[in-house]
Amino acid sequence: FPSHDKHAYKGIDDWIKSPPYFVGCNHSWSKSFLNKFPPLNEKLLAEDHIMVFRAIISDGAYTISTPLVKHRRGGVTAKKVLSLEEKISKLRRNFPDKKIFIQEIIKDASFANHQNKMEKYYEKSLAECEYAEKMLKTGGIFSKLHTTITSKNISTSFKIRLVAYGCFPFILIPFFSLKRAFSTSNKKLTSSS
Repeated sequence: FPSHDKHAYKGIDDWIKSPPYFVGCNHSWSKSFLNKFPPLNEKLLAEDHIMVFRAIISDGAYTISTPLVKHRRGGVTAKKVLSLEEKISKLRRNFPDKKIFIQEIIKDASFANHQNKMEKYYEKSLAECEYAEKMLKTGGIFSKLHTTITSKNISTSFKIRLVAYGCFPFILIPFFSLKRAFSTSNKKLTSSS
């Protein structure tokens, strides 16, 4: 959480004003709380933010400021310089995951009579996810360009990025090569000092 304190969030308006970015890897919930909502979508990649959102629109959540889990190195959060193919593969996974997350948040918001508010808040993000899914699927360039022209509520910069990844990935090869070379030279400098 930006404030590192979950009880600073009093309701859905606080979430909209400053959505939490870092939630942490350790939480616990009461059985009555878990029974208050339907089961999570089984395709949901991670439940952290959903569970905190559910707490905020219910009785609240609290931060225990004592470290309960030691920080780990590695795992899925480790930074890695991706190749172009790996980046495209990651985007193909991430946008559907983000779409499921948004749909879960909107569904949960309906339990607190805030579905319309969250639909409006996530409207642009949901449109981007749906656009990205279409652009990153295998298919013809002309149909993807048609999708780009006809898609609404998507920023020009986001469209340019997805046209590059979805239609003309070869133009990104030099950028990814430079990034990898720069990362390799930085690692060599760091290890020698």
